[in-house]
Amino acid sequence: MQHRPQRRQWGASYLFATAALLGTVQAFLLPFNTPAQPPPSLAKDSGLWWQQQRQQGRSTKLQAALAERPRSPSVTLDDSTALIEAETVALKPPSREEQARDWFNSVLSSREPNPLFHAATELGVGRLVDGETRAPTRKEEAWRFTDLSRVYSRKPGKAPAVLQPAQVALIKEKVKEHTLEVCEGRALVFVDGVFRPEFSPAGSVEGLKEEGVREGWKVGSIFDFTGEEQEELLREIEWSPEVGMRHTLAAGSLPFCSLNQACVKDAACLVVGERGEMAAPVQFLFISTSTEGEGGKEGGKEARVSHPRLVVIAKKRSAGKFVQSYVDIGEGVGLANACTTVRVDRRAEVQHLHANEMGGKGQLFDAVSVTTKKLSAYRNVFINVGGDMGRINLQATMNGTEGRVDTEGLTVSGEEQELDIHSYIHHLRKDGKSNMYQCNIVSGDSHCVFKGRMKLEPRARGVTADQLIRSIMLTDSCTVDAMPTLEVCSGDVDCTHGATVADIDENEAFYLQSRGIGRREARQVLMMGFAAQVYNQVPCERMRKRLSDRLYEVCPEVGMAESYEYLSI
Repeated sequence: MQHRPQRRQWGASYLFATAALLGTVQAFLLPFNTPAQPPPSLAKDSGLWWQQQRQQGRSTKLQAALAERPRSPSVTLDDSTALIEAETVALKPPSREEQARDWFNSVLSSREPNPLFHAATELGVGRLVDGETRAPTRKEEAWRFTDLSRVYSRKPGKAPAVLQPAQVALIKEKVKEHTLEVCEGRALVFVDGVFRPEFSPAGSVEGLKEEGVREGWKVGSIFDFTGEEQEELLREIEWSPEVGMRHTLAAGSLPFCSLNQACVKDAACLVVGERGEMAAPVQFLFISTSTEGEGGKEGGKEARVSHPRLVVIAKKRSAGKFVQSYVDIGEGVGLANACTTVRVDRRAEVQHLHANEMGGKGQLFDAVSVTTKKLSAYRNVFINVGGDMGRINLQATMNGTEGRVDTEGLTVSGEEQELDIHSYIHHLRKDGKSNMYQCNIVSGDSHCVFKGRMKLEPRARGVTADQLIRSIMLTDSCTVDAMPTLEVCSGDVDCTHGATVADIDENEAFYLQSRGIGRREARQVLMMGFAAQVYNQVPCERMRKRLSDRLYEVCPEVGMAESYEYLSI
């Protein structure tokens, strides 16, 4: 009786163990089983059934609407993808390289070449098209401090074929205002790079011819020269600076010089014959017309581009003097893409005054190339005060022994101006002398750049070369980039270079104020003393008056808000 209950207990335990084992096997095989059949159809009176019916109705209406939608049989999926990609590219802003290239191509497409300059035109177009040079951008070393977007952001326009009466009146006013009395009426007027004798001072063209014959020189348009003289001038126009030079060492003159060659229509020329001597300088007044107004068709989105050209040749034992002035008329934007070539032969002397007095929206590019020979001398004074943007490149190559090159410059910038000078003096022979002095006065939100470079080759022994850049900052928001560089590859030389940056000394200003001079006038007096070395080189009272007025305009009432520590290098 006692054994039977034990057998029932063992049997129940066996059943429970078997059921647990089967459950484990079923759970293991569950992922490998076929999916279960869908449940039977829902009852019509259930809420889920009505929800399925509404969804099916929406799908049916959508399919019917898509079927009735008109479609173009010629448009495929590939065409739609290509169309979307094209629209995406069109909406994408162009890169800086594309913008620069498009601007150069636009200028080249609108050019009207003159048959006389066929060889120079082919050379300029060939360099730009064949890739010998390219449209510059800020990625290049020579242009990384210059904001070229001010140029490339505007559509280039051509100079007008016929001047309007209002433009004629403005040109006459500019000629009267900017003709220098030191030139004694010796002035030639070029409008958009083309000689316009009707705007020159009365009797100046005929008087220049008579005086030139008497003193041994000739001046005028290149069309006034004939024979060998004209061929010699054309060879100078066909020559370009920085050809074959590495772009890391170049000052960036070649691209815009090539563009000038490709688009040149006329050239101002001065030839001083052997032993000729000029009693007074000749003035070349280059006037650029600009777009009128800021809205409508022309507006601030278009810039009128002109290509002035100047060639000066001083032959053996001659002495030449000339003044080069740039101004503009109109309320719009005008760009003068100029190129200047000066050749100083053996024992010759040349004095050159270069003045940038463009208007508030004017723009100027000028590449000045100077070549000197044995015992020759070249002296230059730069006045760079005008325009929304100005870039001047000076390259002086000293090919003869005992030559001399002196260059002095004054830059006064205010508001949002961007004024830039790149100066390069290259010594190739021994016993040469050069001096580079630059004075910068910067105010407002303007940006001033000066890069001076002197290179002495191994054969340039016994050379004396001095370089000094002085800058004064009047506001906290202005910017100065001063870069003196000296590359000496020869021994037995005497070279110096340096740069200083400072602001006005408040103690000196207070001393002048204690003598009864107003605060702004005191600061202006100090600035005039700062620029006196270059200011005194200006031979014309009218230009001096304009310089002093410009200094007064950029001079702020108060000094800089913060005090800085300036270092000289």
